[in-house]
Amino acid sequence: MLTEAAEYRNMYRPLIREGKLTEALELIDEAVTKGIVKADEDLATDYQTVAESAYFDKSDVEMAIRYYQRAEE
Repeated sequence: MLTEAAEYRNMYRPLIREGKLTEALELIDEAVTKGIVKADEDLATDYQTVAESAYFDKSDVEMAIRYYQRAEE
């Protein structure tokens, strides 16, 4: 069971790099919902990385916009 932000990040960051955005976002959402990962600069960077991957690797402009917006929040 994951209980620390670092544990979640160690799980979802490789998924983002591998282009497995759905799986990564499920982990991010779980961590945020549980209050383990807070809305901070690290999370904003992770959302920006998701957005860039969605745009450049997946050509999913809608997803890219959505996660660029989340990064700005």
